[in-house]
Amino acid sequence: YHNSILPLPDQQRYSANHTTMSDSHDEAVEKLCLLLASIAEDDCQQSKLDAYQILVNQNIEQLIDPLIDKLAMSNPSPYPYLYVYLKKLITDSHDRGPVQAAIALIGLIPHIEDLPLLETMCLHAEFTPFSIMAIENICQDSTSILWDLCKKSNGIPRITLVQKLIGINDVIDDWIIRQGYLSLPASLVFDYYRASRGLLLEL
Repeated sequence: YHNSILPLPDQQRYSANHTTMSDSHDEAVEKLCLLLASIAEDDCQQSKLDAYQILVNQNIEQLIDPLIDKLAMSNPSPYPYLYVYLKKLITDSHDRGPVQAAIALIGLIPHIEDLPLLETMCLHAEFTPFSIMAIENICQDSTSILWDLCKKSNGIPRITLVQKLIGINDVIDDWIIRQGYLSLPASLVFDYYRASRGLLLEL
């Protein structure tokens, strides 16, 4: 499915970078952990630049889980420097990779004040999966928040959110069956979901 939004400003750089990635994911994770630890310790400017360049050149969807696992083991102090760096990446970066990674990583820091920002980012297709990760880590009642975002969204963000919410409880499933599919192109996915479970007969 294609997004209904315009290409992001970094589209040309993004396409070029992802045909010539230099580091393997394992190498990138190791380097990033060292760089983020350096930022956490003394706000090293060169480490910020180096980390940014790695994030621009990597597929963050493939990188983020091992990176989170590795950081959880090393447990660098988020305050004051690392948290500020991640927040600035989300709000100021012109490249999607650093934004995607920063959204997921900031979810490791229990800062409920970031929730409105994460909710906004969740409605943009490029950032929906990473925002879901962060919201789940920050909020105890993430299901109700994600469901509310699903109701507000359309297209690919709604598809992603529905895939996360399917099967959680009967109330949400009923909404998916009767209302959640009313958003193109998501209707194609929801029709399949409903038909594959024999739920079309319930309408």
